[in-house]
Formats: sequence, C-alpha cells, structure tokens
Amino acid sequence: MNYYPISLDSGSSDEENEEKSEIEVYKKQNIKSLKLASEIHVPETVTSYLNDGVDSFSGKRMSSILKKLEGENLQKIKTIEPLEVSKRKKLLDKKKEKEKTKGQKWFNLPATEMTEEKKNDLEIIQMRSILDPKRFYKKNDMKVLPKYFQVGTIIDSPVDYYSSRIPKKERKKTLVDELMSDAHFQRYNKKKFLEIQERKQKHSGFHKHSKRLKKNK
Repeated sequence: MNYYPISLDSGSSDEENEEKSEIEVYKKQNIKSLKLASEIHVPETVTSYLNDGVDSFSGKRMSSILKKLEGENLQKIKTIEPLEVSKRKKLLDKKKEKEKTKGQKWFNLPATEMTEEKKNDLEIIQMRSILDPKRFYKKNDMKVLPKYFQVGTIIDSPVDYYSSRIPKKERKKTLVDELMSDAHFQRYNKKKFLEIQERKQKHSGFHKHSKRLKKNK
C-alpha cells in the first residue's frame, strides 16, 4: 500500500494567498481611483483611511500623491473668480471699460497706444498752421495731445491718373519723413530759420550796446 504525504497547512497557505491577492487588488483600485480623481479635493481623513490598509512604503507614496493633488486643486480654486463682486469693483471695471473708447457719439473711437512716432506726427499736426503760411487752418483748441485717435492710409482712387498718384518709392511711413523729403518745406524751413537768426543777432547787438552805455556811465 502506498502512502502519500498530506500537508496539513494547505488551507492556511490558500488563505494567505487570497489575502495577498486581495491586498494587491485593493492597492490597484486605490491607485486607479487616485488617477481618476486628479481634479477632486481629497480631505485628510481619506488619506489616513487609505494609508491604514497598505504597507508603509505604499502609504508614503500614496500620501505624497494625495498632497500633490490637493496642491493642484488649491491652485485651481485660487484662479476661480468670486461669485459675488462688490459694487466698487463693478464701478471700477465699468470705468476702465468706458475709458477704452471715446463713446458711441464718436463711433467708439479707441484709445490708441502712444509711441514716439505717433507723438511726433501729432505735434506736427498741431503746428500745421506755421508749416505753410499760404494755407489757412482752423485754430487748434487742444493744448495737450489727444488720447483717442486713429491713423489711416489714403487709398488712391482708380479714377485718378497715374501722374497724379504718389509713387510707392516716394511714400513715407510718418509725417516727419514726408516733411524731410519735401523740397518746398525744406526751403521754407531754411528761410524761416535764417530770419530768426537775424532777429537774434540784431537783438543781441542792441543788448551789447546798452551794456556799453551803462559801463561808460
């Protein structure tokens, strides 16, 4: 008769294997739930509950993941605008929005960003009455440069003949460049400059003569 050895601990080993498999499944489920809950705020009670069911290494790992998720959620919460806005804040926002344009009466003329080139062009426009003495302009009421304005380009009409149009090579980007390239303006500017210098010399000669008379006294 043959005798076969029978292990008495077979039931206990099976139970241990089942427990281990359950723990592994539990760990996997927790990790999956953490991945899915990347946008959900997790309180500290849940972190402690999850850490109790796993070993020390996985518990530390999970707690660090949860802290990271909490930090991301806090950053998202900070970016969310408040539901209730104060009256003062509403008035300030309305004022800022209103200052962006001149208003409906001016067809919402925008407040253009001021640059050095635009500033020079606006100053030339304000001094246009002295640029050409033969042309009459209305008196400029504004002593300060305007805040609301727009710069446009004149498009040549197809009806005009080619000779009456300005060639592309002669077109300039700013009014200053146009004036510097204008021969008539250069002559007039030079003439006015010499006249001013002569006046200054005459005035300085009279001033020197009066000083000599005072010294002789």
